[in-house]
Amino acid sequence: MSIDTHPKINCRKNAAVLIGVPVDNVTLDEAVKRIGRMITGYKKRKKAQNVATINVDFIVNAMGVWPNQIRDPELLRILRKADLVVADGAPLVLLSKLTGQSLKQRVTGADLVPSLAEYAAIKGHSIFMLGSDRDTARQAVRSLVNKYPGLKIAGADSPYIHIGGDGLVNAAESDQAIVDRINRAKPDILLLALGNPKQEIWFERNRYNLDVPVSIGIGGTLSFLAGTVKRAPHWMQSSGLEWIFRCMQEPKRLWKRYAEGLVKFGLLVLPPLVMKEIMRRPISSLRTNAKIQKLQNNHGDIVHCVHLQKNVQALEISSVIDFCHNHWQEMIIFNFSSVARIESTALARLIRLLTSLQECQRQNFIYGISPKVRRHLKIMRAFDGLDINYSDEALSQILPRKLGFDPDLTIWRSGETGNDSLNIYPQGNLTSTTLVNDPFGFQTDSVDFRPVRIHFDCVDKVDNAALVYLLDGIRRYGNRKITFVDPDRKLLMLDSINISTNKQPRCGTKGPRQYGPLMQT
Repeated sequence: MSIDTHPKINCRKNAAVLIGVPVDNVTLDEAVKRIGRMITGYKKRKKAQNVATINVDFIVNAMGVWPNQIRDPELLRILRKADLVVADGAPLVLLSKLTGQSLKQRVTGADLVPSLAEYAAIKGHSIFMLGSDRDTARQAVRSLVNKYPGLKIAGADSPYIHIGGDGLVNAAESDQAIVDRINRAKPDILLLALGNPKQEIWFERNRYNLDVPVSIGIGGTLSFLAGTVKRAPHWMQSSGLEWIFRCMQEPKRLWKRYAEGLVKFGLLVLPPLVMKEIMRRPISSLRTNAKIQKLQNNHGDIVHCVHLQKNVQALEISSVIDFCHNHWQEMIIFNFSSVARIESTALARLIRLLTSLQECQRQNFIYGISPKVRRHLKIMRAFDGLDINYSDEALSQILPRKLGFDPDLTIWRSGETGNDSLNIYPQGNLTSTTLVNDPFGFQTDSVDFRPVRIHFDCVDKVDNAALVYLLDGIRRYGNRKITFVDPDRKLLMLDSINISTNKQPRCGTKGPRQYGPLMQT
């Protein structure tokens, strides 16, 4: 299977961000159906996908207690780009409720595997089990086959897998032998019972060789299925006390792990709980789309600038993801200057987007982010572990200073809106120097002049020479071919100039104001 570097960016319906990790808001039935769609879509997609069932251990293993402190960057990256992430641990579900994100249900590996086995038996899908010891795996297979007649078990294997130390010397050879056995069995589902983080790391280093539609990390679930480890009573599961029952069964092995994990998790959850109080007001339901600008200089260098709106919502990020799918080989920078709040699902999608772009060796660049929003993202651990360049400078300063653009050639960007019209976006100051080469094309022959909309969102100043240049364009072509979009009224000086041939009645006070060729929105 060849490696395709095109970004695979998750854009799912609903998700929460729990200590920097996007977690899908699904029920058990919804998770099974989504895995079913991964299987049926494999023939077209031809990419192995993975499902992570995360609990407190995953978060503690990936994250350090303090912001920007990462214990395992590789594990964090794997979890962020996983195709489906469900909350196995009750504390994660509780945290989602306390932070106002409210996951629908706890989806444990011990519940997911039997439900998936039932689904597979009905649909004719096969399962391969990797991990645990041979006796446990054999008993787990027997238990599932007896309970779900018709279930196809493609195979089971209990190899010793290395993710560190001297064992890595021969890991490539041993991995290939395991992968070959799995691929020969042609399963639809691979259950990885290796424990965290071994199962996630093993999948990631072999994902491009596996010919399996979906792999699922299930930890110690096979022990529950085999009956060698008992599950807690239902009332303890539903009340989030199952960890106490597990600790009572294996105190020597588990008490230290649980004690250390809960203390660290407690320190990790305090900041998000504080943030919930800061961000109590609901986000407006008004749907907006990000504005995307294309900046290009005479040398052909291209940068796409994504201007996020005030209240960033999931649909806005979805539209940005669609854009990034088509332009991922070009530099994309994000303008946060208007952002006041980011809805949780939007933040989850944004994290996955930035992670995917980084996987493709694309450097993420963010500018204009306010101190308040930056504190929010820091507390949510949203961008921990991501290679992001921050800047408080204006775009007109960033382009020449940090991206190597010639300042005299990069204050313009243009984006075609159709065959007969053009959007033009000046950046920075409009002066005699920047206008000397007729960047708007006002002095071309009238037959060759294309209708344009000139946007003044990112213009800082307009000097007298630029004003004369703009008025000359109006005189030549008028509102038949030129429209100025000026939301911040930077061309207020045109109010006092009588353009008698083009002046039109003003619109009502509640709508946009239009002065012949000048539109203020």
